[in-house]
Amino acid sequence: MGRRRTNPWDSCLDKGARVIKKYGLAMYITMYMILIRLGLRWLQLPKLLHLLRSSTLAASENLLGIQQVSYYTDRLLKLFPYNAKGNCLPRSLILFVFAPRYGYRVKFHCGVRKCDAGLDGHAWLTRNGEPFLESHRQIMGMVKTFSFPQD
Repeated sequence: MGRRRTNPWDSCLDKGARVIKKYGLAMYITMYMILIRLGLRWLQLPKLLHLLRSSTLAASENLLGIQQVSYYTDRLLKLFPYNAKGNCLPRSLILFVFAPRYGYRVKFHCGVRKCDAGLDGHAWLTRNGEPFLESHRQIMGMVKTFSFPQD
């Protein structure tokens, strides 16, 4: 049996396609980050969530894909922070947009908890009642003040 000859350009093209896909996703997330920041200035949160809500759900779940979105979102928010106190609101809104595209039906929540300085707020997503791409520790003790879609 003869060995199959590989074309050296194939690996180069594969690498190039991965790089284009990676930067394309980062640009797409950046576009939503800008739209969300503008939306938060001019719209009430429920109205913005209605506009961001996707009516289509991907046929199968793609955990690696949504984890990449989460990673790039966190990196971009570190470079361009939304708020000195935290980036949970734009992060949750971006993931709210992308989750259905990767097969996940999620719910958006805002909540508060008492702390030494008064109240601490947080925004997060859940899937089937469990935190989605969020640690349980971050939402421990939070009292939900808003959820979308409502029960």
